[in-house]
Amino acid sequence: MQNKSKILNNAVTAATKTFESLLDLDAEVARAADLIGECFRTGNKLLMCGNGGSAADASHFATELVVRFTKD
Repeated sequence: MQNKSKILNNAVTAATKTFESLLDLDAEVARAADLIGECFRTGNKLLMCGNGGSAADASHFATELVVRFTKD
């Protein structure tokens, strides 16, 4: 049981470090959001694509945008 606890602890520690590293991307994320907003404001499309898991991520991202756009 102690080994499973160590595995979980390591996974949580790694996930925490990953999330904290996202703070370094603040400027890039803001720029991407601005570009996406400008794309829609000027009547253009935003195309998302991927292979395998990336296709699922692209689909999820598109859904999130549509839901936010229609609700907000």
